[in-house]
Parts: sequence; structure tokens; C-alpha cells
Amino acid sequence: MDSDDEEILEQLELQLIVEWVPVLSDVLDWSQGDIVYLKLHQAEEWERLRYEYDCWRETSVSEIDWSRDVSAWFRFKRFCKSIQGFHKGNLDLTGRHEHRYRRLYARWNRFLADVLNLSLHATEVEVSVEECGKMVMEIDHTFDRPEVLEKFRRDWKTGSVSLETVFHHTKKTLKYLSMYPTPIFQKLLLLDLPPELVHYVMFVATSGDARRLGSTSKYFRKISLSYIYTSRTFDIPFKPGPLVPRTPEDIDEEQKKIRVAGDTLLEELDFVLSRPHILESLQDVTMFGQRYGLVKKILGFESGSREYRNFFGPFESRIGPILSRTPNLKTLAFSQLLISNALELSHNLHSIWVYSAQMNTRRTTKPPRYPSVINAYLVFASDEARSLWSLLESFPNLRSLHTRLSSELAGIGPEADIRTRFNPFTTLERLAIERADPDHIEALTEWIQESPSLELTHFWLEGGGPGLFPRQTRELLLALDPAPLQVLVLDGIHHVEPSLLDEIATIFPDLRALSLLYRQSERQTQSGVSTWPHTSWEYAPHFHDSLLRGGLPGGAEEIGPRGAPVRLEFYCSGIGGVLSDAGICVFSSRSRVQD
Repeated sequence: MDSDDEEILEQLELQLIVEWVPVLSDVLDWSQGDIVYLKLHQAEEWERLRYEYDCWRETSVSEIDWSRDVSAWFRFKRFCKSIQGFHKGNLDLTGRHEHRYRRLYARWNRFLADVLNLSLHATEVEVSVEECGKMVMEIDHTFDRPEVLEKFRRDWKTGSVSLETVFHHTKKTLKYLSMYPTPIFQKLLLLDLPPELVHYVMFVATSGDARRLGSTSKYFRKISLSYIYTSRTFDIPFKPGPLVPRTPEDIDEEQKKIRVAGDTLLEELDFVLSRPHILESLQDVTMFGQRYGLVKKILGFESGSREYRNFFGPFESRIGPILSRTPNLKTLAFSQLLISNALELSHNLHSIWVYSAQMNTRRTTKPPRYPSVINAYLVFASDEARSLWSLLESFPNLRSLHTRLSSELAGIGPEADIRTRFNPFTTLERLAIERADPDHIEALTEWIQESPSLELTHFWLEGGGPGLFPRQTRELLLALDPAPLQVLVLDGIHHVEPSLLDEIATIFPDLRALSLLYRQSERQTQSGVSTWPHTSWEYAPHFHDSLLRGGLPGGAEEIGPRGAPVRLEFYCSGIGGVLSDAGICVFSSRSRVQD
């Protein structure tokens, strides 16, 4: 209801007349970025709008009134609280500036006059309404001149905000004005901060936030230049339609939109290639997100087909030139691309993320080496991506590897001829594997045994499908025996006899953190709440000193001498999605041991 809200609403109304859904989806797409919400209740407003938009996508029902109603409540609440905030000296990130207050207060006076006029024609009545199965009494209003109410709602765009709410918040605001009659204006601005603090703000902000802050003044723009181009995502700017059965006409329309979006992406790629200062600033690059796979699915192209090459070829041909001209690149992400063996990457690159891409296995020369890469995250969505394992040969100094497997993936590791040339376990210190089926686990055990030496300190394995059978668990532990393991996570094991703790303590005397997630049945495809086969006092004597070194994480009771009773239901932070140092964690909170 303040002037800024009013201007935004008027612009939206003009666009809504033409086409409602694309406008709203663009607004929501903007709101989902890494932004700072400047106004009161702005975050809650966008969350509600997103919810309503998702409902529309799932039902394919286009309604306009709800968006105005939802925003009306937040606008009215923000209007009243903005007036209160100026007088209390506590507002929002848009600032308590005098020029803003004068505009806001002028609107408040006009609003107050209309509310007083409205109240002269209103009569309070009690009405009975049903709420949660019970009849309750609420306050409503009748009017001797209904046109007065219609004019009020039209002028102030209150939507479905009840009159009782309007009167209540108006009285509440008047109360604050009587308690704090003098507005409090701020005296300091961001421009008053020392330059080193502004640089720090830019450093911790996302590239989008730094870009927005830099657009506010020439001073901030100058400082932001070294921060706003550090991260960039190249993706086809396409938003899918409703998630409902689509007709051939709908699919044709989406394919047309994809081709237009592809032209937009080509323009962006060429623009970046023509700007050396942007290329030199880039440190984090994503080449096509997971939307790339959706686009390929809608177009119906098979990887490597003529249609695929005609459409995706121009994008992929620009990847090499961009990456070869980014000397400060540190993190690189790919998605569902055919990766060439001749990519020239920065010597500063230390992390690579690849989602279900394919390697060009037709090699005429030795694979390139990127000795600076120490972290890799590989996702295998299907067996087509199996060639991606050969990418590991290009990282001779790899120290951390995280992989997510697929039930369609046949085995683990590259082809036999490649495995004879290199073994990543000679340098790997941290290994995390998700969704490993029984066949994957056996292949992994053999691959580990082929390594002449092991440097693993952190190991996390999540069993997919039925999980880890007792024999597989035992063979895997024996294969890891030479490793100086400090953190061990086994998710989905079936063998949880007390003797397992003895075996782990013997094989890994330097273990600092242990997490075992019990899978009670082969029908469980994911670990959940399970009842362990033995009581806690039966497990307690098997906690060796090596398993107790360092104490328990915060919130868990300390364990006394060996043999003392202990409750085996702990939560260990840092063990889950990312391998990291953590306190001792014996059992996950998702498993339950009998007392």
C-alpha cells in the first residue's frame, strides 16, 4: 500500500491483462534467486506466491484473483508496519529516509480519511461461521451505502482483506503514533562504511547480490566489478509448462520455445567470449544444469544423433574456447554433455562436478592431465554415462571423490585397459558413494584391492536396493584394512552383531567417527527407523577405546568405562551428505537400539 507497492502493482496489472502466467512465472523465477528481501514480509509473500504458482502448474487452472488477494494482505500489513517502524526507529532494509517517510505519511493521511469515512457508513454485526467443525461468532459489517465500500476496495486494492482486519490494524497504527509521535530517520548509510568493510560485504555476498548492490551507485559499482563476475551458469533459459498430460500441440509449442531459448543461450555464450574481463574474473562456472536433460527429453533427441548435433553442437563447440580463456577458474560443473578429451582447463581448477555426462572415448593421444584438480563429484544417471569413469585418469592428484550411482549402471570403475594404467585409490583420501547396489559393492571391493596402497581417511558408502549383505560388509572392511581410516560410514548394513564393533576396532585402530545405519529388511530400499537385534547393554562391552577416543558429540551422554550401560541413539553432525571430521557417532538417529 505504500507508493513503491502501488507502482509495482500497477505495472503488474498492465502485464496481467496481456498474459498472466508468464509474468508471474518470471517474477517467481527472479524471487527464487539468491536475493536479499528488502521489505517487511517480502519473503513470506514470495513463498505464498510460489505455492500458488506450483498449484497452478499441477492443476493447469489459471486464476488471477488469488494473486491479487494474496499480495493484498501482505501489502496492507507492510503499509501499517512501515508507518509504525518509522516512529519506533525499527524498519527494514530499504531504510528510514525522510523522503520515503513523507510519501508514506501522505498516503497514510489519505488512507485514514477514507477509513474514517468508511466507518461512518458501517455497522458491526455478529455472524455465525463454521470453523474446524464448530460454529463460532465473528464480527462482520453491513453498509447503508455499498458503493462506499466498493470505492474503498477499488482505490486501496485491499482484495479479500476483511474490514475487521483493516479497522484493527488502523487503530493499532494510531496507537503507535500516539506513543511515538516523532519519526526517527537514519543518519548512516552503507556509503559511510570504510572501503574494507564494503569489500568484505561483496566478498561474502553471492555474485547476484554483489551485482545488485553494485547497481545502486557508482561507488559500489567500482568495488563490485571484481566480485560480480566470479560465478556464472550457462543454461537454456526454458521454464516447463504445467505438470499435467500434454497434447502433441503442447509439446510442439514447448519445442518452439526451447529453440528460441537456445538462440538466447548462444547470444550469451558469444557475449561472454567477447568480454575478456569477464572471462578473467570467472572462478565458478556451470555448463548447463539439470534442465539440459529435460530439454533433451522434450526435443526427443538421442545422444550423438544428427538432430542432437545440429541443436546442441553450437553450444558444446563454445565450451572449449570459454574454459581455455578463464585462467582463474576454480570450480567447474557439467551436465549431460559429450565431453571432449582436448579441453584446456585452468591450472587453478581444484573441483569438478559432472552430472551424467559422457566422455568421448575415441582417443588418438593420451588423456590430458589436470594435476590441480583434487575434488570430483560424479553423478551416473544411467549406464550411458559409464564412460565418465575414464575422466578420473585425468586427475592424478585426486584427493576427494563423491559419486552417485544408478541401478542402470553396470559395475563400478572404468574399462579394464584403463584400470591397468591408473588407480585413483593411491591418492584418494575421502570417498563417498551413494546408491551402491550389491553388484556395485563387489566391484568396488575388487577395485580397492587392486590398489598398491591406500590413503583413505574418510569412507562413506550408502547401499542402494537391498543394502549391504553380511559377506559384502566383511569383505569391504578387509579390503579397507591397509587404509589409515578415521571416519567410516556404512548406510544400509544387515550385519549388526556386537562382534562387528570388535572387528571394526581391530581393523581401524585410529578410527575417530563411526556411523552404522541398520537396514532391517531386504525390502527396505532406504535406511529408516529400525529396531536393532540386540539391546544396548549387549553392545556396550564391545565399545573399544579406539571407538571412544575423543568423546561424544554435543547433547549425548558420555560413556564411562568399558562395560558401562550406554544408550545407543546418537546424532552425529557432519557425517551425512558430506564427509567431514566429526565427533564419535556410533549409530545414526534413524536407527534405534533396544534399551
